Amino acid sequence: MAQPVYQTHTTTGTKTAILLDHMQAPFNANVACVLATGSCTYGLFYTLDDVNDASVTARWLEDATAPAGTTATKVVALTSPIRALRVVITAISGTLEVKVLQGMSIN
Repeated sequence: MAQPVYQTHTTTGTKTAILLDHMQAPFNANVACVLATGSCTYGLFYTLDDVNDASVTARWLEDATAPAGTTATKVVALTSPIRALRVVITAISGTLEVKVLQGMSIN
């Protein structure tokens, strides 16, 4: 993945997936969902499936730290491999920023 990734959202809906390097060892990534202005209700979801393979139906799993219904800024430290993540916003009257940083392997 290109480093870092920033998304800014002001509308509801399922947002574009952010791909991560699931082959990285050890796997580490930080995700910050920052309520920059106003209010927002959202959830962070991840998948172990290849979202770029049209023959695969991605199964999206809810993150325990920022589940659906979250209304505050959350920071999630990921230490187990995932392929992609995305936010789903159900209500917003402001701005939600999603920031993802994944280190690079040095081995």
